[in-house]
Amino acid sequence: MTAPARIWHVDYTSVHRRRKEVFVKVPYGGLFAMTELLTRMLHEDQIVRFQIRKARAGEITPTVRASLERWLPALVGTSSWTGVDWTA
Repeated sequence: MTAPARIWHVDYTSVHRRRKEVFVKVPYGGLFAMTELLTRMLHEDQIVRFQIRKARAGEITPTVRASLERWLPALVGTSSWTGVDWTA
């Protein structure tokens, strides 16, 4: 039996000073991989800061729930606005 995916709120700012907030689905254990990638992007000067927090129940509207993606596709989807190359 696998644990259900959790919903997290990720807020980050790129080196271009563009801030993005996104809700993501993170399966059990995936939080470590997501944190590692965000930390690597910080180290490689792709982003200047990030914050991860568990989404509150009131924030998960039907619209947010319908648009949820797993964490990596969700972050890659923000690249057009922030300019972050998540494959680096």
